[in-house]
Amino acid sequence: MDMYNPQLEQEQLTDVLAGLQPVFSSSNPLYELLHQKVLASPTRCAVTDGAISFSYAELLQRVAACAHYLSARGVTAGTRVALYAPNIPLFYVWYHALHAVGAVILLIPVTLHEREVARIFEQGKPMLAIAELAKMQQVVACAQSLSVLPVIDVYADDIGVDVVDGA
Repeated sequence: MDMYNPQLEQEQLTDVLAGLQPVFSSSNPLYELLHQKVLASPTRCAVTDGAISFSYAELLQRVAACAHYLSARGVTAGTRVALYAPNIPLFYVWYHALHAVGAVILLIPVTLHEREVARIFEQGKPMLAIAELAKMQQVVACAQSLSVLPVIDVYADDIGVDVVDGA
């Protein structure tokens, strides 16, 4: 039976955080807050919804994966990205990841009608959209009509899977 080793956990966490430095900026207050929570209590629950929950360390690892994925897709500081998702744990992952790369987040309430979503797309001109699977058809239709591609499924747990490129 493995014994809990706080020193080993801290070393592993330090290695993970060191690998995130190219993505995250220390001048980002949201990152600083998340980073402090991870260092203070990495195993503490950060977000939960029914059977799904993430510790602060797990949240940071998921945020880092999404941030790296977004960076590889060309999302940088100032890039406008639409986020169309309900209040679920993965919303927070994508939200933090978008902040980590410095994107401008266009939050779209899931209660809006297609016409209202289209107007936000027209005015905000995002280069990318991240959407809830159940509402994706509405967002994909708006994105395609305005040449905003691709649309990423908010539920894509393994980044690169379930990505809709509008083809």
